[in-house]
Amino acid sequence: MKKITLSVLVFGAITTAFSQNLSFTKSNQSFINIATRNGTVAEGDVDEDGDVDVFISGNRPNFDAALYLNDGNGNFTRKTNTSFVGLDLAHADFADLDGDGDLDLFYTGRDWQPMHYALLYLNDGNGNFTQKESHGLPICSEGDFEFGDIDNDQDLDIIITGYRNSNPFVELYRNVGSAQFVLKTTANLPALTKSGNVAFLDCDNDQDLDFFVSGSNTSAFTNLYLNNGLGDYTLSSNNISEGSFMGDIEVGDSDKDGDLDLIIATGMNTSLRDVNLYLNNGSGLFVKSSNTHFVGVAAGDVQFADFDSDGDNDVLITGLSSSGFGGSKNMATVYENLGLNQFSNGTPLSGVVYSRSVVADFNGDNKKDILICGEPSTSLYFNDNLTTGVGEQLENNTFKLYPNPSNDYVFVEYPSFKNDKLTVRVISSEGSVMYNQYHHVSHGNNTISISTETLSKGLYILNIENEVGAKVSKKIFKQ
Repeated sequence: MKKITLSVLVFGAITTAFSQNLSFTKSNQSFINIATRNGTVAEGDVDEDGDVDVFISGNRPNFDAALYLNDGNGNFTRKTNTSFVGLDLAHADFADLDGDGDLDLFYTGRDWQPMHYALLYLNDGNGNFTQKESHGLPICSEGDFEFGDIDNDQDLDIIITGYRNSNPFVELYRNVGSAQFVLKTTANLPALTKSGNVAFLDCDNDQDLDFFVSGSNTSAFTNLYLNNGLGDYTLSSNNISEGSFMGDIEVGDSDKDGDLDLIIATGMNTSLRDVNLYLNNGSGLFVKSSNTHFVGVAAGDVQFADFDSDGDNDVLITGLSSSGFGGSKNMATVYENLGLNQFSNGTPLSGVVYSRSVVADFNGDNKKDILICGEPSTSLYFNDNLTTGVGEQLENNTFKLYPNPSNDYVFVEYPSFKNDKLTVRVISSEGSVMYNQYHHVSHGNNTISISTETLSKGLYILNIENEVGAKVSKKIFKQ
């Protein structure tokens, strides 16, 4: 066993901006000829061949909608034997709505006349779709919806918001089987003056689906509704006094504590078009993080995804930036999660507005790629980051940290699968780097000894990063 003894080198208040510069390559494919000003995009394996296909609807250059089949390498071909209605002010998603094990398609929006639609297409299992004329869901546009099993009866229900006859609404529908839906009249959802966004999540870890409704009535709001386990909801007292309009909300675990956090892109509800992160305490209380500095957007969306395979969720933001209207202000930016709820300054992609995005592994390399549909164009980005696989191995590496809590020293037993160069950092809860050194390890077991004698009592984060940027973190408590 190789033993490495380290002495602590104390720095001043240096923040943890250790970005590996996320990298993406824009595909030169011309297969996607639909740009989507206020359109929509959805992803899923519709023909069950093991790769991710996409559906796109929009109004550039003309109203159009199409399903594109993936060959497994990120090359797409338009499927021509099914006719879809081209809509804008749209939202779409794939889900198994009739319980037969394949992905069906539901989308809403308006056509050129403009007529409003709620369209449901059932999949035969081979990617061939037939429209279901009667399904019980409301016709609307400028909306958002999400599927989830609210009553644990093994089928997918839906919460939906949008404009119906120019009136904003939000409603909850139960799936009663065979993709037939019935309005749940006891949901007690808020009246709206501006339609916003919705999202399902289990905010309090009680094994049922709660949900957020974000929008405006007399003022902006994001309300949390708690499920009693039977699909009946009550309004939580832990609500947020900002909401989305021409914005977005997204849930995901930002801080790796096992519960779901929330991002709100307020859109046109605030002059700065804020994008804020709210952290969940595990019981459904959400507190705004003061460490994030995302550029605000409207007419776009936000996504959580682990683009660098380091075990935490990075953030993709698209839309019109807060500095004003105009082509130069369109943006699409990926922010790397650096830990301790801090994010990088961002990796820019080609700017878009009136945009929707999806994240999936489109070319079969086990990395998260990005497809953004918006104005002026639809773009596919392949993920070039090198941490996939290696990142998983480092994340799953069962290294030991002891004693913890510690007094004078903490020891790290680190088994390495190769000769490697590690960056070892100790970071305070305020984000200051208290220790930062490189160390060479050999294939096999290694022991690293870190002096904590000069550290004040409290919580610290130990970060270990290898040569290709894969990272893992653990907490240290100094007594």
